[in-house]
Amino acid sequence: MSEEKTTGRRRGLDANKVAEAAKGMAAEKGFDGWRMRDLAKRLDVAPSVIYHYFPNREAVCDAAMELIARDIALPPEDLAWKEWFLQTARNLRAVLLSYNGAADRLMTNRFPAALIPFLDRYMDRLHEAGFDTMAPFAYAMSINVALGAIAGRDHRSANERKSAVDLKETLERIERMGEASDGMKELVEGFIGPLAEQDAQGSGGGISDRYFELLMRSVLDGIEVTLPRE
Repeated sequence: MSEEKTTGRRRGLDANKVAEAAKGMAAEKGFDGWRMRDLAKRLDVAPSVIYHYFPNREAVCDAAMELIARDIALPPEDLAWKEWFLQTARNLRAVLLSYNGAADRLMTNRFPAALIPFLDRYMDRLHEAGFDTMAPFAYAMSINVALGAIAGRDHRSANERKSAVDLKETLERIERMGEASDGMKELVEGFIGPLAEQDAQGSGGGISDRYFELLMRSVLDGIEVTLPRE
């Protein structure tokens, strides 16, 4: 190991470059698929060098999430609240699915400051729609469902680590149940089977996109008719 690598005197290295490298690692391996020594190897520095910029791995991941959040485009200002959030949810999903574990981080209160404009604009839309004191409920319900669906898709993706949900194994198990259940058989043939095939091929679109679209439209329609408004 060179003296420069040992002492950390590496020209041009700063906190942003460390975060960019961590973002790249998350794209390739997911947030749980790498360690600080892997990041140091990518940067060609000793692991101790990274701690000059960040106190721990979580701080590095938070910085990477800030960069990821900046990639999420906001919809046009003139859209009504439901269409505004629906388009935002699509944009959110497109970005987060490129970084396994990112949705989970957002669901566990690792909220990047870069997403504050999204929160503010969505709350404005909800107040304009008359939700008043129920706006926080509408926000929480819609964003939690969106992130939950994205995280669920994440959990079926190996992405350099064992998938948290082995859909093929699940499919084989419930197919046997389907022999004694018409309802289970219909569920397998109409949803779980095509979803497992899509995941096995590593392809996007198809039934997964359709499910997300229907889910979000149903939730937003439900919020519109259920929550009281001024």
